[in-house]
Amino acid sequence: MKKNICMYGIAAVSLIGIVTAAVSEKRFRKKIKREISDIKMFQSVENDFLNRHSKIVAEELEEIRDEIGTVYEHFEEIENIRNYGR
Repeated sequence: MKKNICMYGIAAVSLIGIVTAAVSEKRFRKKIKREISDIKMFQSVENDFLNRHSKIVAEELEEIRDEIGTVYEHFEEIENIRNYGR
């Protein structure tokens, strides 16, 4: 009789351990899913930020190129005037 009670006790403790481990694993998986979701959300926000700023930088670079082109054209005109006068 004592042997049966002891076996049932061991089985009950083992079952409690298994259930506890399963619950802990489920909580852990939920936590991991939340972390992944947070990372994806952060990456999305970061990508939006980078896209907006890269467009702004590209527009500013284009303006600078246009200004350089205009300065170069004026420089050529000045050179032509100098050469024409000789």
